[in-house]
Amino acid sequence: MTTFLPFRKVGFVKEERIEYGAKILNASDAVRACIEILDLRSEVVETMNLIALDNRKNICGVSTISRGVSTTTFASPKEIFRDALLHNAESIILIHNHPSGDPTPSAEDICVTKQLRLAGKLLSINLEDHIVVGEGTEGLKIVSIRNTNPEIWSNRATVNN
Repeated sequence: MTTFLPFRKVGFVKEERIEYGAKILNASDAVRACIEILDLRSEVVETMNLIALDNRKNICGVSTISRGVSTTTFASPKEIFRDALLHNAESIILIHNHPSGDPTPSAEDICVTKQLRLAGKLLSINLEDHIVVGEGTEGLKIVSIRNTNPEIWSNRATVNN
């Protein structure tokens, strides 16, 4: 009996090439890059965005992983790390917006960050930070989950703690 297996080839198609020379050294650099490259300020729904970095912290790719609704977006580790692998990333930074203007991370944001941190360890792709962005009458506000929840980046972190 002959079995036919599907053959698939997965890859990115370069839609355009953008010149961006700045290194990503902190949360502000990452947000600035996301705003300049992906026009994050114009979003009216939550989006999950990925900045892929090489071993020198230069951007080697940028992706919008998901677009949700006004209060949530969904992005599984599979989608996030698929893009990271296709960009040949050594590390990644995730940035998502809260259209409400309040950048306070939700309990779900924290839980997802823990899962992604551990998944990245398994793949040897470091999750540098997960940043939440909100914009209100006082301007752009950002919250770095790495800064507000440093225990996620400790060696003892698990998904359940």
